[in-house]
Amino acid sequence: MKIISVMIFTLLLITGCSIDKSLHITGSCMLYTASHMYYEKNSDHPETASFLTVFSIGVIKELWDKKFDWGDIIANLAGIGIGRAIND
Repeated sequence: MKIISVMIFTLLLITGCSIDKSLHITGSCMLYTASHMYYEKNSDHPETASFLTVFSIGVIKELWDKKFDWGDIIANLAGIGIGRAIND
């Protein structure tokens, strides 16, 4: 998983994605993968549970920030999508 995360982060930076958005995408991908591994053993719906977990973490993080950034939420959703693709 570490190699995949580094590859995703590097690819995003090379294509011109900002460091902040690259971190959101990579972090959400890693969180999705980790939560999916957990929920595969502990839930009947690991994809839904993983999505809700990671999406909620992203929204809570944005609410914690002084300025809510919809771009960060979109980057989180992209990371969740990449995580889902990797884990299917």
